[in-house]
Amino acid sequence: MKVNFLEAIQDLNHKPVLTKDKDAEGKEIERSFTLRDMAVTALLAKTADAAKLEGLERQRRTHLADRIYGAKAAIVLTPEEGALLKALINEHYGQQSILFVGRAWDLLDGKTAGPDPEPEN
Repeated sequence: MKVNFLEAIQDLNHKPVLTKDKDAEGKEIERSFTLRDMAVTALLAKTADAAKLEGLERQRRTHLADRIYGAKAAIVLTPEEGALLKALINEHYGQQSILFVGRAWDLLDGKTAGPDPEPEN
């Protein structure tokens, strides 16, 4: 599956969620919170489960985080990579925001971030 990790996570009004960051000069700025932010954070997060990981799995997650972070356009994920990202995003963000997890999963599934069409009667 091809995924654009530069897509912004959208709020319920379908506007980009903003996050604070610093520019190259260290000045605080606001920017869109992206699927890349969620994926890389989830892949590299220190959790109780991550502490038990074998070195090969740590390496695999690091390489995937590198690919996502450096991507300038959509990248192709294997089904296993997509499933891993979904699981880790749900684990890392599930307690904080059902909306963020839902939006991230939609983007990983190739769905647009816009509203669902109205059901027909």
